[in-house]
Amino acid sequence: MIFIFRHLLLICLLLVAGKLNATHLMGGEITWECQGNGRYIFSMKLYRDCNGVPLVLPVMLRVHNHPSLSSIPLNLISKTDISPKCNGSGPTISCLSADGNDAGAVEEFIFRSNPINLPGTPPAAGWVFTFDDCCRNAAISNLVISPNASGFTLRATMYAFQGANAGTCFDSSPVFAQVPAVIICAGNDFTYNHNAYDPDKDSLVYNFGQPLDWLNGSNWSVNNPAPLPFQPAYTVQSPFPGPGQNGSIPASLNKATGEISFTPRYLGNFVTVVSVRSYRCGILLSEIFREIQVVVLQCGANSAPQITAPFVDPVSGLRTAFSDTVYAGDLVDFTMTVNDPEFLPIGVPQTVSLLASGGQFGNGFTDPNAGCANPPCATLTPAPPVQINNNGSVQFRWQTTCNHVAVENDCYVPSSTHTFVLVFQDDYCPAPAYRIATVSVVVLAHPVIPPPSLRCTEVLPNGDVILTWLPPADPDNRFNSYHIFSSPSPSGPFTQIDSLFNINTLSYTHTGAGANNGPVYYFIKTRSGCEGRVFSSPSDTLRSLYLNVSDAGAGEIKLQWNPLRQPNLNSTQLPYQVSKQVESGSFQASGTSFTTDFSDFMQGCLQNIFYVVSVPDQSGCFSISSIDGGPFSNDQSPAMPESDSVSVVYSNNNMVLSWPQSPSTDTRAYVVYQYENNQVIAVDTVYGRMTTSLSKSGLHPDEGPLHFRVAAIDSCNNLSEQSATHSTIHLIYTLSSCERKVELHWTPYEGWPVEQYQILVNRDGTGYSLAGTTTGGSTFYTINNLIADSRYCVMVRAKALGAPKSSGSHEICFDADVQTLPEFTYNRKATVLPNGQAFTICHFDNTPDLAFYRVDRALYPGGNYAAHIQMAVPSGSQEISYTDPLVNTSGQSYAYRFALIDKCGNEAMLSNEGRTILLKGTALDGFINKLNWTKYADWDAGVNNYRLYRSTDNGLTYIALEDLGLDTSYVDLLADVPDSIFRYCYFVEATENVGNQYGFRDTSLSNRICLDQKTTVYIPNTFRPRNPVHNNKFKANGLYENQAIQHEFIIFNRWGEQVFYTSDPKKAWDGTYKSQIVPDGVYVFRLRFKLPDGTKFDHKGAVLVLD
Repeated sequence: MIFIFRHLLLICLLLVAGKLNATHLMGGEITWECQGNGRYIFSMKLYRDCNGVPLVLPVMLRVHNHPSLSSIPLNLISKTDISPKCNGSGPTISCLSADGNDAGAVEEFIFRSNPINLPGTPPAAGWVFTFDDCCRNAAISNLVISPNASGFTLRATMYAFQGANAGTCFDSSPVFAQVPAVIICAGNDFTYNHNAYDPDKDSLVYNFGQPLDWLNGSNWSVNNPAPLPFQPAYTVQSPFPGPGQNGSIPASLNKATGEISFTPRYLGNFVTVVSVRSYRCGILLSEIFREIQVVVLQCGANSAPQITAPFVDPVSGLRTAFSDTVYAGDLVDFTMTVNDPEFLPIGVPQTVSLLASGGQFGNGFTDPNAGCANPPCATLTPAPPVQINNNGSVQFRWQTTCNHVAVENDCYVPSSTHTFVLVFQDDYCPAPAYRIATVSVVVLAHPVIPPPSLRCTEVLPNGDVILTWLPPADPDNRFNSYHIFSSPSPSGPFTQIDSLFNINTLSYTHTGAGANNGPVYYFIKTRSGCEGRVFSSPSDTLRSLYLNVSDAGAGEIKLQWNPLRQPNLNSTQLPYQVSKQVESGSFQASGTSFTTDFSDFMQGCLQNIFYVVSVPDQSGCFSISSIDGGPFSNDQSPAMPESDSVSVVYSNNNMVLSWPQSPSTDTRAYVVYQYENNQVIAVDTVYGRMTTSLSKSGLHPDEGPLHFRVAAIDSCNNLSEQSATHSTIHLIYTLSSCERKVELHWTPYEGWPVEQYQILVNRDGTGYSLAGTTTGGSTFYTINNLIADSRYCVMVRAKALGAPKSSGSHEICFDADVQTLPEFTYNRKATVLPNGQAFTICHFDNTPDLAFYRVDRALYPGGNYAAHIQMAVPSGSQEISYTDPLVNTSGQSYAYRFALIDKCGNEAMLSNEGRTILLKGTALDGFINKLNWTKYADWDAGVNNYRLYRSTDNGLTYIALEDLGLDTSYVDLLADVPDSIFRYCYFVEATENVGNQYGFRDTSLSNRICLDQKTTVYIPNTFRPRNPVHNNKFKANGLYENQAIQHEFIIFNRWGEQVFYTSDPKKAWDGTYKSQIVPDGVYVFRLRFKLPDGTKFDHKGAVLVLD
């Protein structure tokens, strides 16, 4: 008794500690069910703590994204206490408790709508059904909430299926079969399953979902209502305690069966949302959500009952499996045992209750024929609720059939998974422990055999069609029937025209098909599989061969037909065989074709002809077309020939006309017409369809353009229309003797667009070559620079735009009676004369008739030539020269060239350039002169070397310094030159290289320049007038003596008396004053002079006179 009392006391304390001050919603779900009459019934379950504020009625669902429906009223159906049940020997959790506020005391409210219609098609986001309210309780451990503010939204979504109108009610949502678990004992391994099932046998996928806040009157959108954030360590996919909470094992969710397993070791209240999506043919149809708030409590020392697995694991051979796979028609029969040897706190054995859920259980778990979604139904013996003391067993039986596989849906699903949940729960208080077994049975459908291989279609003369096929493989003898479908259009609709129940029937005649009026389309399905009611996919769609025969004219008959399919079957053996019947004869082979058209030609001018087309298959059958034809007469003119070109053969002046072969095969000849003076004349007839050109002489194309047309004539003397006119090119010329050119004019080519005209020239019989081109719109061209006394022959060729066609004109020839051009003119040199003028001389060819020569001058660097002077060419001489006085050769280089002018006033030839040398220099300190000059240009043999000349006598005589090669600068060091010389003059001489083609080797001189060295003055600071040999004179020395033009040299004694004066730069003071040598001491001097450039020099200083 002490043991029992202690346990009761512990349980009471735990219950007091687990009391909740919550008054709010704890979860719920929304589902719907099709009623079979186009109407839906919506259901909603709400879960709330028992101490909550009573619900406000009536309740309605809000509808979002629907064009006309915004809400669905709901009726309250029931209210149930779903708190954990125990034997009552200890504290219990119940809505009937004194205050109704026990942790885990939960009420379930069930609401249901009246049957309603939902017209329209759901959009991509689906129709969303919601219920929302405020508020969540403050005891929630895994969400970040605001007490009495954070709301609650249940939702479910209905999606479209292949554009179907939801008004037909094509799908029910999944349904949760298991009551939610609301209390879990800490420390126990816990497994639970909400156990959703789909009455339409659609595929289900489970996942955890996101808890939402409430809409509070607003509309549903992507982010409204807002998701409620999770506390750290919790996520959507892990809403229960994990390793960070007392080493708990986090929850795992089997997405296929919905089973949730975890081990909580952390107390609290945890909100979870489980999503179930249903799919059909891989298309999402619906998504429902169950939200529930789960309480984890410390329940004391109680273990869950132990159970045996129902199936043997095929790998280990042990009975540990909870899933089995069977074929439809198999019986599923197993027994599960349960064992719970524990006692209640009052000392009596615990009692285990068996509860079960699943969409395939029958009424009362005993009726195999009714009460489940798809009978036959599963049963349990004994039927729940079952009370078991310590240990016991339960037997499960289920006879599977094809009703349990979704074989009748729009897409064939070869298997369906059915889930059954068995809950073994003890009666321990306050929170019983329980063991949940999720039993999955995968029901397989029997294999579906493929469709037959449809191979041939044969059209009978009356329009009926015989179909031929090969049978499919059927190793398990599952064949039920063939079903033949037909349509006059490839896009349907296809109508079933018959069904055949013998797999060995391999042909069928479609009576009344009308295939002589157009192609008829066929495919065949087999029916097999579960109970022979599953259709295969269609066979290849074949169409009957429909033949269309038409008169193409000129005796040609065109045949066109459709292929069996596009592309043809691999077994179709091309080519097509074409047969024809002439008059009342039999059908005879006419030809073959690898395409679906064929051309035939009449042998006479009036016949009755019928045709049929066939093609074999590798299986041995033939596809045969409809028959078509009729009377054909060759009274249609042949196709008009399109003339290719008309051209002139320049060698014999013949006209050549060509045209492409007539497309009318009955053409026997071509008539050529010439148009002249508005008259049409048939000039010739060319026989033979393959003969497509005519050469005609005596038409004189050199007298003017000729115009031609062509027409075709067939064997029945039908004459075609005449082709477009083609006209020859007529060429004329105008010769200009003085300008040495000929101007060409021609008439445009007519018959096709011209891309360009080519001008071809033959000079002196050397053969034709291309001289130039013009655009198609230009009929004028000039040939310049004719060579005198040559004979020219010219013709013009037109080239077609975008086609390899051409036409040549007749030939014109003439002698080039034009001015003769000189063969050479050579500027020998340009040089600077000693007087500064420029001189240039030219060597030229004087054999032509020349009238003048012109001298052109340009300023360098970079100047442009301008005519400078023009004079008559001297008679009998090959040299002309010119001296240019209007130059500044010391400041500018000049270039000259000679132009020879013929008697027509045209410039006949230009010479090379002759450019003078410009010499410049600078006098530097230290007796250095720096010189540089421009290069000479432009001798035939080039420059051999430059030589510098220097004069020290003011330019009277020059001495060559040295050969400078091709250098164009020089530094002249004057240290060795007498210091009395201050002016130096220079010029440069350029010498031509050897190898001049005219035999010359000329020189060119630069301008002359003189450089004055800077003035130098040297004044001693002592002298001895009594010394008979050295330093007995006093004067200033330097270059200035030879440069000064005004000069004063004055000496004063210490009293300011002038003791010496001279204006002669060369005169020195001998130290006397009034004929007496002055006393020793310091004397002051002043030196003043002026240079020729105006520079003045004024210097004062002192000199010491010594004994």
